[in-house]
Formats: sequence, structure tokens, C-alpha cells
Amino acid sequence: MKKNIGVCLLLLIITSLISTIFCFADSSHISAPHFADRLSEIGMFNGTGNGFELDRAPTRLEGLIMLIRLLGKSSEVDKQSWPDSGFNDVPEWAKNTVNYAKVSGLTNGIGSNKFGSNMTLSTRDYATLLLRALQLDDQSSWQTAEQDIVKLTKIKQSDLPNSTTFLRSDVAKLSYITLLSNTQSGERLLNKLVNENAIDKRATKIIIDLEALNHYAITTDNKSTYHETVNTYYTATNYGLANNCITADDHNTFKQELFTLVNAERRKHGLTDLKIADAEIEAYAQMRTDEIAEKFGHVRPNGDSSLLVLKEMITSGENIASGQLTPEEVLTDWLNSPVHRVNILSPNFEYLAIGFKPYNWVQIFYTPPK
Repeated sequence: MKKNIGVCLLLLIITSLISTIFCFADSSHISAPHFADRLSEIGMFNGTGNGFELDRAPTRLEGLIMLIRLLGKSSEVDKQSWPDSGFNDVPEWAKNTVNYAKVSGLTNGIGSNKFGSNMTLSTRDYATLLLRALQLDDQSSWQTAEQDIVKLTKIKQSDLPNSTTFLRSDVAKLSYITLLSNTQSGERLLNKLVNENAIDKRATKIIIDLEALNHYAITTDNKSTYHETVNTYYTATNYGLANNCITADDHNTFKQELFTLVNAERRKHGLTDLKIADAEIEAYAQMRTDEIAEKFGHVRPNGDSSLLVLKEMITSGENIASGQLTPEEVLTDWLNSPVHRVNILSPNFEYLAIGFKPYNWVQIFYTPPK
């Protein structure tokens, strides 16, 4: 919160950023190839000459490569030749990757000049790597990693393999869910990687498609059926999202429903309803949906603060989000985030403007001068 005191005027600018959020409910309806397919599309999971080999145990080297991808450091590895690690059991194609890992403190090997390239990973081993990717390793240890990954991330106990053998299919599944989990800073890992240009922005849509399949509770290995199922889900939500086609009426329905939900939530807390913003600010909120698609944040593509246009207001604030499929979902995510909840339930705001364009959401709160 930033406070500037003027002549009999208090300008409270509350700007808050919600990371691209996805609600991962239950992975049990999605088969392993779907996790691998989606991760492969965003460059996060690669196969071999024999395909994804999902029924094979992953190696320690494969685990390290996944860690580097989840940290968003793959391009950094390729920038230069890194000092030799001294390990004598690393294949030629992976030497620079392991060299980087040694220099960066990601590995010290297993002793005797060995990295342990072909050693297989256990669930505990990979949980340790995932917690490190989320920068949560200071809250865990190798001995407790399996319990901690459930406690600290969106991974559930039921997501962990039941057997003693940890497979590449488990790597794909747990890595996918980890992308939807929060880093130590509270930012979703997927959003962090997109913002750092470590993965392409289209990753957003790819992850949403799989989430749609999850909600619709269908398991299929047929890709044409998969895409049909996704579109069926969008249609089933009654929000006109089939084939990614939304009409102007659908836009207005989304915004009206979100406006109603916000005021219903405010009434629960004894607050007055927000009023509909004037047309100019409504238009600005709608324009902001295009801007956050280009640059997600409260700084506009031209470098200005998103609230600069509201500088004459007594108070103003903005919530943004991307990826939620319905008004209910985006409001739930905002309410679960303390800084966004403050905006929605602030007694200092009188007006609300809402912008929506698949799948970007904007709320602008303000109180005009008296």
C-alpha cells in the first residue's frame, strides 16, 4: 500500500498482482500420456527414440535436467561452455548441463568423481528436486521430502506413486502439478517461468486445456477425442467457450456475473455494494485485458502504472488475473489471495469496473473526488 498525503486529500493506490492461477482439483482422471504431451508442448518433458518411455524408471541425470528446466535455466546452460565438473560418468551430450549444475551448486555428485548419471530416482529424490525448483527446499529435507511436497504444494498424497518403483510417468505428473504450485515468493511456478521468458506464453492455454479435461473427468489416449472433450467442457460450462469462440454477449455476461458475485461477497462482510463505474473507466478496464495479455502486471506496456489514469481519484486499486474459466473461479482465486481480497472487501472503494477477454480478467476499484 502506498500513501501520499496532499492538501486535504489522501491518495491510496493499492495495486495488486495475481499470478496466472490454475485450480488443479484432482489428477486421477488424467492418464499419464496427457501430462507428458502437455509438458512436451511447452518444452518441459522430452522423449527418446522410443517415445516418452513412461513405464521406465527415471535416472538421476534425467532428474537433474528436469530440475534445470523447472528453474527456467535451460537457456543459461546453452549460453556457454561451463567449467568441467570432474565427473567421469556423464555422457558427452549431457556434460555441459552437468558442468553448469556443478558450478551453480545444484549437484556435488556422489563421490569418487561420480555424478551417478544412471542411478534411478526414487519418489523421495524427485520430491526433493521439485521442492528445490519451488525454492522451498529450506523448509524440507531429503528424509521428509515426500511428506513436505504434499504439505507445501498442490501435490496430494494420492498423486504420489503407490509402488516402490518411481517411473517417468510419475515425473510428468508431479512436474505438471508443480508448475501450478506456488514458489516461496507466492508466485505460481508456471507464471514465473512465463514472465522470465523461460517458456512460451502459449503454455497458459496448453495447461488450461488439460485442466478442462480434468474438470470433465474423462480419460482418453485418443487426441481427437481429447480435443473434442475439451471443447465439450467449454460448452458444458455454459460460458460459450467452445472452440475458443466468445461473443460480445458472453463478455457482458461474464462481467455482470462477476460484478454480482463481488457485491454478494461484500454484503457477507457488512459492506455496501460497489456501483457500476462510468463508461470511460469501464472501457479502460476492458483495454487492460489486452494489455495484460501482452505484459502481465500493473505496469502497462508503455511503462506507466496501470493506475496513473486514475490519479485524480481519492482511492484506486486494480486486481488482474489470467487463466480462470469462470467468474466464480477468478473470484475464488482473488479471495484466497490476501492482497486481492483487501481490494474486493475494502470499505474505501465506491465503484468497480470489470474487464474480461478470454482468459484475462481485470477489476478496477476507485472512489472519485467529492
